[in-house]
Amino acid sequence: MNKPEKKYVTFYRVQARYNFCSNEEDAQYVFKLPDDAPSEIRRGYIVDLEKDNGYNEDDVTAWELAEWIKSVYEGYWIHSGVKEIAALCEYLESIEDEQEKLRIEYELEHAKYQAHYWAEKVKELTF
Repeated sequence: MNKPEKKYVTFYRVQARYNFCSNEEDAQYVFKLPDDAPSEIRRGYIVDLEKDNGYNEDDVTAWELAEWIKSVYEGYWIHSGVKEIAALCEYLESIEDEQEKLRIEYELEHAKYQAHYWAEKVKELTF
């Protein structure tokens, strides 16, 4: 049995220096969108570490994360990424029903995979 693939929108977080004029690190969240997602939607967004909560996929959905980043960006007097994150939020909201089904489907397939894996491990250890 093969490990199931996540077919829903996911994201990951990278902490690094994104401003070459500064020694400060920031967090970047990168969204893995479907192949048919509009190409003009930006995939990566940087957040100051002071405002970052270190989210991962176990904490929030991609849509919830995008909405949080939007609220962070809107909290600044001026931020050049507000329109871009708003476009991502709008896109993710439009596909959320489908995404929820895909997340549930993945969880079910992942549970089956784990059950199969551990059943095989028990067989291996008992014989």
